[in-house]
Parts: sequence; C-alpha cells; structure tokens
Amino acid sequence: MDNKSSFTEALGRFGSLLSCFRSVAQPSANWTLGRYEADSAALALVELAVQHCWAVHDLGARDVRHYVGATACARCSFESGATAAWLVFPDDPFDREGRWLGWYKDNERFYSQLARDLKSKSAADAENARRAAERYAAWRTAIEAKLPRGTVTPKPNLPEILTELGHLQLYAFYRGVSQVAHAEPDALECVRRTEYDVVNHPGHVGPVLPVKGQTIHFGSFVEESDWTIPLRMAAWGVLISAPMVLARLGATAEAVNRLFEEQDRLHPAIDLLQRSLKR
Repeated sequence: MDNKSSFTEALGRFGSLLSCFRSVAQPSANWTLGRYEADSAALALVELAVQHCWAVHDLGARDVRHYVGATACARCSFESGATAAWLVFPDDPFDREGRWLGWYKDNERFYSQLARDLKSKSAADAENARRAAERYAAWRTAIEAKLPRGTVTPKPNLPEILTELGHLQLYAFYRGVSQVAHAEPDALECVRRTEYDVVNHPGHVGPVLPVKGQTIHFGSFVEESDWTIPLRMAAWGVLISAPMVLARLGATAEAVNRLFEEQDRLHPAIDLLQRSLKR
C-alpha cells in the first residue's frame, strides 16, 4: 500500500471511530446522566474531545498541509480526554464528585488571576473578574458542604493524571505537539527550511560549521506520514475516556465494545502509516 493510500485509510478509520461514538453515546432510560456532576461533566469533555477530533479529521481530508492546525486540535482532544478519564476514574461516585469539585475550582483561580492581571490596566474589568470568582466560589462551597463522603481533590498536573491512567509514556509526545500550539522554536520546522552553503574546511572542529550563505524556504514541509502523532493523540483522547465514561453512565457492554472494535481497526491503519515515516 502506498503512502497516499495508507494516509487515506488511517483517516477513514479515524472517522469511523468518531461516527461510532456518536451512535453509541445515545442516552437511554438506563443511563444515570444527571445524577452525578462528575459523570455529566466527563461526558461533555468527551464531546469536546470528539469535536476536536473531527477538526483533525476534516483538516487532513482537506489538505495534508493543514497539519499545523491539526496538531493543536489533537492536543486539545488529548487534554480533554485525559481530564474526563481522571474525573471518572474512582469507583465511588462521591470520590468522583470530589474530583469534580476540585476541578471546578479552576474557574475561581482563572477569574482571580484575571482580576490580578487586569488590576493595573482596567479597574472595572478587574472588578468584574473578581466578582465572577466570588460567585463560582460561593456556588462550589455550597455544594461541597453537602458532599456526604469523599474527598475534594484538585485537578493534578498532566503527568500525574497520565501516571494514574497508566500512560505516562505519552507525555513526551504531548509536549512535542505542544511546541506548535505555544509558538516554540521547534514549531518552525513545519513551515520553514534552511539550506546552508557550507565552507569546505577539512580542519574545522566544533558543532558550528562555517558557511558562505543560506537559502530560506517558507511553505509546508509536512509529509502524510507525519500525521501519525496527531492521529494517535487525538484518538487517544476519545479512547481513554469514552469507554470509561459511558460505562459509568450505564451504557451497555455491547455499546462500549463497539468502540474497542473500532480501535482494533484504527491502530493497524496508523501503524501502517507510521512505517512510512522518515527517520
């Protein structure tokens, strides 16, 4: 199978996974949706991950050069899925509620920090942010006071979440993809190439070669095989979270297994694409 068809196959399998989620994530009378805030929030986070995944899919289907935008969406899917899985990881529903309350504190921190950032720039905007933080805090603490058991657990950092989920090895890939989203120097490799006219200096020793000049090319320098990482990361965001969240909500084992069946078809397709990756 050539490089083009392996990319098309992987993208098609990726789309099938996302369509499968949409068909199995249909609430039934047996679901407990709405009973626990953590489970409901986790399902919404999976939905976020799926929508980011569709963006990855559609960007790839349109043009391989849209890799840069796809990596940002893949990163968002990865984070959304990791957070959803972390929320519903405990078996005790009130431990899950404790995690939801701890996670919800992020709203207070966000608006409190925003108020501090704006204090010297715009007093009115800073005051609005401060009041928003107070409203979120009052609402959260009122709910927290009624928690019958369980511990309020703030959301940990991503390496700790991945460790609990058994996937710490993925963190390096996540950080690599994040280089694009955060406009770090390595991101330029996607859109810029530099050719150097190296001086022939046999006796030169050192890491920096003397050059007479350079030619800089701007454009897209992405191969179809480069899509291996964003496809894997985006799909992981759904597959680490959706089966667990759906099971917590009362979905049938048959529905959850359909996702794993799609996973079993997707991974070989991405593996085939990866084998064409230039080293």
